[in-house]
Amino acid sequence: MAINHYANIYKATYFSLLFLIIFCPINVVSNLLNNVTQESGAGQLGAVMLAIQNLLQGVFAITATSVILRFGVKGTVFSGAFLLSLFTAVMIYFSWVAQMPAEDKTGLYSNMFVYILCIIASILSGIGSAYLWVG
Repeated sequence: MAINHYANIYKATYFSLLFLIIFCPINVVSNLLNNVTQESGAGQLGAVMLAIQNLLQGVFAITATSVILRFGVKGTVFSGAFLLSLFTAVMIYFSWVAQMPAEDKTGLYSNMFVYILCIIASILSGIGSAYLWVG
């Protein structure tokens, strides 16, 4: 009985192409994020956010299998998508605050609060994208 070593080559190729289609626009948006944060006066915040997100995606991809075993695939993918959507919400908030006049930026609209919120969103987004990647 011969073993077919190439039985799953079509599935692997299919999913590889899907990941290519999904992650090409994500890289474009990441570059845009870096440019937008620089132009709005936040300096290298976009690069720091992307570095945190990618680093944590790699770290939490290791632990994602245990999360899948605990919560199931649906729960893990749902929580990953929710954490990733928080990043989008924070970036909408960031762009809204960046357009405000400087004298109106106090409290929840201050630059320091927005920067901290962006870093927290990057952390959660890295965890969420790891769950989506593995889930």
